[in-house]
Amino acid sequence: MKTGFIAILNMGSERVVADLAVSTLEQNPDEFRSLLDLCFLEQYPLSMRAARALQLYCEKHPESIYPYIEEVVDKILKSRIDGVKRNFLKIFAEYIDIEQISDPGPLLNACFDWLQDPRQKPALRIHAMNLIHKLGKKEPELLHELHVTLEMIDESSEISIRNYARKMLRKLSRQLAAGNK
Repeated sequence: MKTGFIAILNMGSERVVADLAVSTLEQNPDEFRSLLDLCFLEQYPLSMRAARALQLYCEKHPESIYPYIEEVVDKILKSRIDGVKRNFLKIFAEYIDIEQISDPGPLLNACFDWLQDPRQKPALRIHAMNLIHKLGKKEPELLHELHVTLEMIDESSEISIRNYARKMLRKLSRQLAAGNK
């Protein structure tokens, strides 16, 4: 089945191609591992396309990633492909129970690093911010650290980062004020 996914993903980066890969995986859910392996080949653009398809699949079937979650965390920390990191951060931030990650510390540290690194693409930084926020719901002291970090985002950052950071700061201010009552 791996070659089938490769053939599909080599068709292009369009959403319809990712949807075709998702449909194929939905018809063959036992092939989740095959698509997951393609995400970490470090061959651009194939690995990024595979990660996008997997992210779309996990929107509908988040439980599918749980058996592989520790491996995925380890691999995204080592990945050099922004699209791979970004898609998995989105899965973690939006679709899964974060408590399934036994040791989120290394991922959390990487998210803070990516968030503060102006060389990172805005989408990656925004997903890192969302994941830190999600982890902060379980560990409230992280919300304070995120608040301080966001205050340090300077005016030279992309407008999307500055705007998202402002929105997140407002949300954090409300949460932190409610927690102090």
